[in-house]
Amino acid sequence: IEMKELLLQSKEELLESANKLKFKVDRSSKEDDLRDSIMNESIRQTVEIEERVRLKYQEQRKMKNDIAEIRAEADIRHIKLEIPQEPTLTDIIRLKKQLNLSIKELKPSPETIAIEKSKKVYAIFRNLQQKDEDVHFNVGGKYWFHLWPGKVYVIPEWLINYCRRTAIEPNYEKKILRTLETAQTDEWVEQSVRAESEQRWSFETLGDAPKDASFGIVVDSDILKSSK
Repeated sequence: IEMKELLLQSKEELLESANKLKFKVDRSSKEDDLRDSIMNESIRQTVEIEERVRLKYQEQRKMKNDIAEIRAEADIRHIKLEIPQEPTLTDIIRLKKQLNLSIKELKPSPETIAIEKSKKVYAIFRNLQQKDEDVHFNVGGKYWFHLWPGKVYVIPEWLINYCRRTAIEPNYEKKILRTLETAQTDEWVEQSVRAESEQRWSFETLGDAPKDASFGIVVDSDILKSSK
């Protein structure tokens, strides 16, 4: 559900939207509070669906790569294997054992390790250059962060520091100066010089989150009230 759509809805329509999301709300809530809570739940469900689709795609891609490896190895060794039309993970393990192929486990990236070791915090995300645009982060390959401006999230503190270092927009300004080439002739030339960079995004940290808290948008009304 888009926020623009919610802004035009009456209280009854908002309650209907909540019902479509199978999301329980306090019917006595003010319209603005209803809009916020429904939008938060809509975002949470969107991210949940994205994650399921992403995991399914990753599993299918890995399965395809494993089958290709098994076929190639069997061809090299001139071994006939019966590979099911739609192999399962159990089939993959069995076929690899038949060929004495090692079952590789991917090592986590340094960024993934840093995220998992990081303290978790509650923070409000803001997009400083495109105020209404949501953004995706996938630092390190394992964790995805889909953030909407103005919303409260549980995120690793490491990610905030990472964005402060990397999510910057370089600025340039023209200056009149002398270069090594013109110093001998006392000439001055106009050149573009890098000036102070601007942050693309910002995070307002609200406090520490529990160690067992899941990354993602906060929908708990008590936490949201305390953050205002």
